[in-house]
Amino acid sequence: MSALHPLAPLHAVAQWVIVQLVPLPDGRTNKVPLSPATALPANAHDPANWLTHTAALALAATWGPAFTTGFVLTAADPFWCLDIDGCAVPGGWSPLALELIAALPRCAVEVSQSGRGLHIWGQGPVPSHASKNTALHIELYSELRFIAAGYPGHPVTGDMTQPCAAIADVVARYFPPVAATSGVALPDTGPRADWRGPTDDAELLRRALRSQSAGSVFGGKASFAQLWNADADALARAFPGSSEGTAYDASSADAALAQHLAFWTGCDGARMKELMLQSYLAREKWEARADYLDRTIATACKQQVGVLEDKEGPVLGFEDALKVLQSLKPAEVLDQWLALALPLSHAEADALVTWVSHYAVAGRQVLKSDLKAARRQASAKASNEATRVRLGPRRAIEIRPDDCTAQAAEVEALIVAAAEPGTFVNYGGALSEVTHRVLPYTQRIDSPDEAPPTVPVIEPLDDVAILARVERVAAFFT
Repeated sequence: MSALHPLAPLHAVAQWVIVQLVPLPDGRTNKVPLSPATALPANAHDPANWLTHTAALALAATWGPAFTTGFVLTAADPFWCLDIDGCAVPGGWSPLALELIAALPRCAVEVSQSGRGLHIWGQGPVPSHASKNTALHIELYSELRFIAAGYPGHPVTGDMTQPCAAIADVVARYFPPVAATSGVALPDTGPRADWRGPTDDAELLRRALRSQSAGSVFGGKASFAQLWNADADALARAFPGSSEGTAYDASSADAALAQHLAFWTGCDGARMKELMLQSYLAREKWEARADYLDRTIATACKQQVGVLEDKEGPVLGFEDALKVLQSLKPAEVLDQWLALALPLSHAEADALVTWVSHYAVAGRQVLKSDLKAARRQASAKASNEATRVRLGPRRAIEIRPDDCTAQAAEVEALIVAAAEPGTFVNYGGALSEVTHRVLPYTQRIDSPDEAPPTVPVIEPLDDVAILARVERVAAFFT
């Protein structure tokens, strides 16, 4: 590669990875970093997967048109990239794109893989900054990020061989640093020291799903429930899509859910990840990009100021519960003791049962039986709530190895019931989809005022398509 190439400083550094371009249903493209040895998805930030630019370019060309190259930004190198998404307009680029290009001399400007955006590459110190300006659909990265770049045939102009000091002014205007945390140390594992909340995931989710922040009610932001359930309409209002065909900015929604969970879990990164993977926001990018979810969670934890701080211990301990009951008449004790005993430990509850049996002249075994039944009911309620949260709109179906035919029929019935009328049919014993095809040209009505006629066609679904539909409506258990 000629030393005069606008991206020559990047070409000189062996921090290039192979990237697979995976089209998504919404028209965008997922960019998956691969291991050069195995061609499987890999961590872009593992130096074992880095190549020289020449080697990466040659290998991507050998693998085919679905593969390209990407540059990995690290804290050790001087480079940065400003990504302007969806800035192509008829006849050129948006006013914002032109303004940023003019504000950043001594940089290289590259047309992105989609052809609808721009990458401004530069080098030199970058002040502390936020990574995203969601409202303007621009992002700035100087480390912990790989950028698909160096597309053969894509226009690239400029010169980034000299540092660009103007990046400081752009940061101040468009990427001011986010608010710092409260200064509380983040542990390597588990929640922060100032967090007090439910350790049971089902209880945590129950409370979080019922919560409403002021921003979600009055400020146009998304609630936890809207994020958890991937409510497309609500998320489109809170995080407008950056390009045509995109309902909402998925990365911003991911970050928002992580921020909510940072509060509810006390910045417990491992727990946050487990919960996020259960949400309806989960998508292919989370699995294909091993580093993406970890970075999103880490950023949320660093930015989180306050965390959940419930009152320590049960609402009333044994001594307080006993004082409450001692102030009541025997008949009132029999009405209220059970609610006070449930939160107590087994030993404390047994002691309370003994006191109640003497004070209210009630059978001890009867009281213990009532307590046992109440505990069993509370446990069942918590278990049912956990199952409901985990399953969402799906129905639980018991796996029946000896009755596979009936089980399959039950699943198909769920699919048909969940679909628009007439979309799916059981055709020849196989799940099929009814689609409409335009008749061949020779059979069309030759009139410009009439729409081309269509004919319904029954198309059997293959295993991949069936599995995708099954997972939307059913969850199996043994």
